[in-house]
Amino acid sequence: MRTYGYRTQGRAGGSRRNDEAMQSGGFLVGDPHSITEQIVQQQAATGAGVLAIRPELGGLSLDEAGDSLELFAREVLPVIQKL
Repeated sequence: MRTYGYRTQGRAGGSRRNDEAMQSGGFLVGDPHSITEQIVQQQAATGAGVLAIRPELGGLSLDEAGDSLELFAREVLPVIQKL
């Protein structure tokens, strides 16, 4: 069960992506549908009015990074903008 406790305890594992950070909701991983669901769930649980996005693109080529960001903009943003 996610608690979103990272919001009050700082990031799990510092800035590193790890299982604890993903389980707590500190890092969102998945396809556009699952990312959208995770954002909607976190917003409902916290009432947050601001979403800060820091994509992890380090291992991707420039084309892959661009494709990933375009996919997010096309499939996730239209849904979460309505929150």
